[in-house]
Order: sequence, then C-alpha cells, then structure tokens
Amino acid sequence: MHSLDLIRVIQDDNQVLGYDEYFKPVDDSIKANWGKWKHHIELRFIQRIASNGKAFETGYYKTTSTNIDTRETRVGYGKFHVLLRTENGVWKILMDQDAKEDADETKFSQAQPME
Repeated sequence: MHSLDLIRVIQDDNQVLGYDEYFKPVDDSIKANWGKWKHHIELRFIQRIASNGKAFETGYYKTTSTNIDTRETRVGYGKFHVLLRTENGVWKILMDQDAKEDADETKFSQAQPME
C-alpha cells in the first residue's frame, strides 16, 4: 500500500517521517494495548485527480475504535492529503499527510464517499 519512498507528514505533531521511521517496530507494551482495540477507518473525498500513473486525493477520514473488553468506543476525525503513483502497475502511497484541523462529522458527511 505504501511506496518505499514514502513521506509521512504528521502535521499535528510537527513530524515528517520516511518509510523506515514511520513503520519502525512498535514497543511490546504499546502493541499489547493496541491489540485490545478494534479499529475502523472511513474515507470521504473532497477532490481526486489522477493521470499518467500519478494521483492526488484530499478529504476527511473518520476513525472508530472499540475496546474488545469494555466496548468503549472512540470516534475521531481528520483531514488528509495523499499523493500516489503506480509502481509496477500497483497504486502506492508516496506522500500521506493528515491533521485534525477543523475536521468534524459535518465536514466528513458532506464529502464524497469512496466508490
């Protein structure tokens, strides 16, 4: 899904990461807690442009996480910008940026669902 040339921008944390930094091994204690949650993400689009094996997409996402033990549910929203390119005939994410910005249920709902 991600290019090995990935640039990951975590705007809220003022971080720009490469592939190895972004996908570095996660501490076992974090993994144990992460495994207690079921995660779901939905994407909605403001703009999608593609030609000649390159694409740009921007929109909003909604994350829903449910604790498998307690059934506690957490919902979050953010805005994303993504650059993609084809590599050996497969679409790969080259640049992935997101931020909480002014994202909310209303803006998410107004954007176009994935087809």
